[in-house]
Amino acid sequence: MFAGLHQLVQDPRVTQGVAGYWLVPSRPEMATLESAQREFEEQSIAAIEETLQRGTEQQRFDFGRDLQDMARAIMAIIEAIVLPLRHQSPEEVHLNLGVLARTLFRAYAKPEDLDALMQLI
Repeated sequence: MFAGLHQLVQDPRVTQGVAGYWLVPSRPEMATLESAQREFEEQSIAAIEETLQRGTEQQRFDFGRDLQDMARAIMAIIEAIVLPLRHQSPEEVHLNLGVLARTLFRAYAKPEDLDALMQLI
């Protein structure tokens, strides 16, 4: 997930498109766009939750009752990573991603897997 996000923030379509987005214009068509955005976010959260569940099933992570909340939090983190691209380089964002990934792994990874997971970042 973190490696994929790192690739995403290097895509010029993101750095020059989504990351430049700031204000929502007040137009009638915005209701349709907002609905599509909410649907996209819910699908993304479901995909993140499925990925986290797989890690739990493989006994790599122990999210306990935090799994659904973590999926939503990760979605918020992804949004928080994309928006600063207006002012940060992909390399700077990569450093932020490393800190966030290490934090997640330290909090939820099984101790015996922590070293291996840390090598991925």
